[in-house]
Amino acid sequence: MLEVRLSNEGSVRLAELTADTLAWLKSMRVSDDGYGRYRMSQSCEPTALSSCFAALARELMGDLQTLENRERSEWIEFLQRHQDPTTGMFWESQLSAADLSTHSPEHIGRQITYFCLHALDALGARPDHRLRVVEDYSLPGRMAEWLSARDWSRPWFEGNEVMFLLTFMLHENKHYGSDLVLASVCEALDWLDEHQDPTTGYWGTEAGASLFDAMAGAFHIYLFYYYVGRPVQFLEAIIDSTLSLQKQDGLFSAFGGGGSCEDLDAIDILVNMRKLTTYRRADIDAGLRRAWGALLGCQNADGGFRWVSRRDYGPRYWLDLVNPMSRLPNSRYRMTRIGMRNLIRPRVETMAYSGWKLMEYSVSESDVWSSWFRMVALAEISLSGADGVENPCPQSWVFRQLPGLGWHNPNLVLSNGEEERLHMDLATLPKAWRQKVRRRYEYASALTTPGSVVVDAGCGSGWGSVELGNAGARVLAFDIVKSIGPEALEASSSGRLTFLLMDMGYLALRNSSADIVTSFEAIEHVDQPALERFLRECRRVLVHDGVLVGSTPIAAGTVAELHPSNRYHIVEYSANKLLEVIGSVFSDTRFKVLDSNTVVFTASGEAHGPSSPVSARAQAARLHLDWARVHIAMGHQWSAAEHLRQAAIQAPASASVLFEAAGSAVACLASALSRPRYAFRRLLAKARMSVGLRKR
Repeated sequence: MLEVRLSNEGSVRLAELTADTLAWLKSMRVSDDGYGRYRMSQSCEPTALSSCFAALARELMGDLQTLENRERSEWIEFLQRHQDPTTGMFWESQLSAADLSTHSPEHIGRQITYFCLHALDALGARPDHRLRVVEDYSLPGRMAEWLSARDWSRPWFEGNEVMFLLTFMLHENKHYGSDLVLASVCEALDWLDEHQDPTTGYWGTEAGASLFDAMAGAFHIYLFYYYVGRPVQFLEAIIDSTLSLQKQDGLFSAFGGGGSCEDLDAIDILVNMRKLTTYRRADIDAGLRRAWGALLGCQNADGGFRWVSRRDYGPRYWLDLVNPMSRLPNSRYRMTRIGMRNLIRPRVETMAYSGWKLMEYSVSESDVWSSWFRMVALAEISLSGADGVENPCPQSWVFRQLPGLGWHNPNLVLSNGEEERLHMDLATLPKAWRQKVRRRYEYASALTTPGSVVVDAGCGSGWGSVELGNAGARVLAFDIVKSIGPEALEASSSGRLTFLLMDMGYLALRNSSADIVTSFEAIEHVDQPALERFLRECRRVLVHDGVLVGSTPIAAGTVAELHPSNRYHIVEYSANKLLEVIGSVFSDTRFKVLDSNTVVFTASGEAHGPSSPVSARAQAARLHLDWARVHIAMGHQWSAAEHLRQAAIQAPASASVLFEAAGSAVACLASALSRPRYAFRRLLAKARMSVGLRKR
């Protein structure tokens, strides 16, 4: 279990809050029929599901360690008796289909199974019977087929379904050592990469889902990216989308007053995005500070937490609506509708967990689910490092070991900038990345001839060096850290490949000893002086007509971007800057676009002075034109338009470039008009985010 202990400085508020919550939580335990039976709230009957929530809440606050052996055994036995030995699924004995108002019995069965697996894991046990459902989804292609058949216009629901199934698979791997399911998990993440909306960073918005529902669904999916160490795409869009959903009360419910589920969903996204990028960090910190205070205000006098903090619909409510200086959690139009509805039909708002009538209670009373979720949110914010969040007193948090609700990795970002290249083997890279990286090595392999000497700088695990060796070249591959994979080690025994430990800036090779030097996705990991030193070393070891072949992501705009959004990169160069730096060493530099955000460059000859800024700008302009064509073909009209704008900036005096830009602009417009509904949805999503940001 992942246990985190906080510093000794600061307020005792969080310790008192935790003690009060634990005391209330233990008051929800029913003493008859053995240990471990809990009710959801004071007005509910005990259920297995609420007992799972209690176990996970007590685990978070480090309280399960106080259980006696008898108590732990009785709790485990109580949960185990709900498992079907034939299927391995769990079911609530008191539950019938007639008791459900919003979800199908199949969905509820997966939900109960999910929480029972986690609760048993927290108690140090595993189910008596294995889950048979895992076998059905372990066949190649089955996960992609299942995901394609889901209704992504309901992303909150589908996000839960994805979380249930991936958890079942990872639970199978942990307790029974089944490696076959890991390939299915990677297959699922490949599919999700391909269908993620780049405008919002979520899933389902391209199918017409609201930003709010899509955020809640995406939270359940991101957890598995963090857990397996897989890069999350579109970080900036995710941050913009999530911050736009925060209301003025500091929480995230569309109706104001928050909600245990949606508040944790958004907070977890912001906390983890803060670790993955520096983009809008000050805004994230401000949002987390506001959420921190609002969460503390959700604790009731009895020590438990309530689902929401709804407003009083009395005279003050209507005065706030007409006061232009008042801070409202939602638009005045929507708040007026809510208030009018309450006047016409005043009622006590209730919550039935997953539509189950047996677990229905008032949203203002303390409940086990909200007490667990509110404490998870507070724990994550307290460990986020956000500026202005009060430092809590010594407190141990024990997060979930399996990915899912309650799982959190405070050390998500590793300080070693080489992590990205050295530990991403080809088999674990996202499918789209695998195809991109293969294209780079295929491009370099086409330049080799049998017997030529190739130096692969920054080879990582070495699988790309094997590709070069298979083309008939003799390969000298090196990196600063030894992390050669088994395939590369096997190839090195044949004599075609030699692997060395070496720094890019100091190549221990003879002058004019290499025909080609390759360096793919490496130069962004060093600063400019180190890059210039590497380029001079490449020119020294290359023969007279030798070629340097490399690739790197290109920063948007016309200047280099220091400390970009990718946490592993030190600098991402603009097209102009990269041409300038390479042109100071090599006389002939050419760029080629292979995908939407990366260039492959070839450099040869020896420079005898600085490169011409006019020719550099013209080549940069043509590069942006190539990118615009790639984005038009992909249907990304917004990105294409931005590259066309950059092309016009780069070469304003070149009639040919401007003529090509005009032609591409017409193609971009035609592409947008051919997909009007898609383009309108993207425009609408951007407008929503802009409105949300202005409100902040």
